[in-house]
Amino acid sequence: MTGYPSRANPYNGSDGISADNQSSGTDLTITTTGKIEGGDDGISVDQRGTGNLTLTVVDVKGLQEEGINADTHSGSDKFTLTSTGLVTGATYGILATHDGSGALTIDVNDVTATNYDGINA
Repeated sequence: MTGYPSRANPYNGSDGISADNQSSGTDLTITTTGKIEGGDDGISVDQRGTGNLTLTVVDVKGLQEEGINADTHSGSDKFTLTSTGLVTGATYGILATHDGSGALTIDVNDVTATNYDGINA
């Protein structure tokens, strides 16, 4: 797709960025300065560690699933998602599940989805 130079192969079902922090980990932070695109999710994150999950992104696109699909589990703390650009997905723009003990903060500019909600948190 034009305008999304940093991307996984959008035809093989892979995610643009995929990160999994195991229970022995602490904070998980992802910061992007360009455009991210994935064949499934643009960004897929699973925070099982004891610390915070922090996502700071610009433009993110998921061609078959979510723009951003992020989960925190019961041992985690805060979940902060900031986007200054456009987050778009085929199912949800942002699918955020937060089971951690701290606050969930979502501060975004533009979010769209083709099939369901722009943001489901």
